[in-house]
Amino acid sequence: MGGAPSGILAEPLLRGPVHEEHGLACRLSTRPAMRRAHRHDDVELALAVGGWVEHEHGGRRLRVPDGTLVVSWGALPHRVGAAADGAAVRWLTVPLADALEWDVEGRLTGPLLGGGRHVLPGRAADADRFARWAADLAG
Repeated sequence: MGGAPSGILAEPLLRGPVHEEHGLACRLSTRPAMRRAHRHDDVELALAVGGWVEHEHGGRRLRVPDGTLVVSWGALPHRVGAAADGAAVRWLTVPLADALEWDVEGRLTGPLLGGGRHVLPGRAADADRFARWAADLAG
């Protein structure tokens, strides 16, 4: 899984992760740090923009540099625990069924379903691409 341990899985149930419904969605979080973890049934792509963010996923904490993309399965409790001043997160969720169809050999989804995450260097155009997807999905 990678990263240092976090207390995300030790939170009491009433204060613990919230289940959310996203489906195919894309947004910009300009205040990315979250007080509570959440979970959902989708594969999530999260791009750090404008500074580092601390990604907590499945009990593991990882500092994600600006411009880095993290891909994970949202069913495990996760959140952005902290962020640099001015940092934001552009995120895209893809329904698990669609991700499984696209990934016939399981190279992407296999490790995710096992609790792992992919950490990939971003490209200069990624933030613009996420912005276009958000506009397209908004209507």
